[in-house]
Amino acid sequence: MERNEAQRRAHIASIVVLVTLLCILCALLMVLTPEQDEIAFNTAQLVSALVEESALT
Repeated sequence: MERNEAQRRAHIASIVVLVTLLCILCALLMVLTPEQDEIAFNTAQLVSALVEESALT
């Protein structure tokens, strides 16, 4: 019974480690991908254009 509990805890720990590594990888990809800046800039331009248009009406 005690061995099953230890295996279960080890399994949960390995899942936590894998999820953490996946989060770190996604964060690195977001930082290192230059298109992210372009997407953010285009989104900001679109939002500002929509705000200006709604202010005119």
